[in-house]
Amino acid sequence: MELFKNEFGQLIGFPVSDWHGADLPDGNTLTGEYCQLIPMDINNHGDELYKCFCEPFNFSDWTYLPGPAKPFKDKMEFISYLRNISNGVDPYQFSIIDIRSGKAVGSIAMMRIDKDNGVIEIGYVIFSNFLKKTRMATESVYLLIKYAFEDLGYRRVEWKCNNLNEASKRSALRFGFTFEGVFRQAAVIKGHNRDTAWFSMLDHEFMKIKPNFEAWLSVENFYPDGKQIASLDTKKK
Repeated sequence: MELFKNEFGQLIGFPVSDWHGADLPDGNTLTGEYCQLIPMDINNHGDELYKCFCEPFNFSDWTYLPGPAKPFKDKMEFISYLRNISNGVDPYQFSIIDIRSGKAVGSIAMMRIDKDNGVIEIGYVIFSNFLKKTRMATESVYLLIKYAFEDLGYRRVEWKCNNLNEASKRSALRFGFTFEGVFRQAAVIKGHNRDTAWFSMLDHEFMKIKPNFEAWLSVENFYPDGKQIASLDTKKK
């Protein structure tokens, strides 16, 4: 990386010309080959999200999420939870819609939005059993990263998780995020300590791996039974 100095001979960061900040999420629907991300509408998506998350309810899915400390007692309590996390612009919640069925099968959010500095985080990633380890799961994250960089103008997208959440850390690396370190004793979640693992992706890094995402998501990359032909390679060249 090229080094820059000010008039005092001190090293400073590279210039960011004509920076005016990024935009907030604007209510658009993000459409891919297999799924859509639609701004969460409890009236339209609440019942479907309850069915895919809670019938049956697997509480182990919520261990590392900022959700309930005990199972939801009924649909009313679940809908109340959804309203609490989707009532505003940060976090900005999306329902993940299966294009084939038209039903909501998960949710994902943009959060800790810092439009002045161009930093945004992907979080509240809640995949139902209909979504886990599918093309839709990968595409939903890709669509949100692409939206952040190409449409909203962010410079940095973050992924954070409990450092004990090995599945989330593997996912971050698979999606092309770079591990930056662990913030120790960063939070207390459900009465337990949380060390937070930090990952990031920068705008110029995404442009390098975007073709890899598109190639992997192509229909031609899958056998008729749904198995992938080539794996997703997001190693930065």
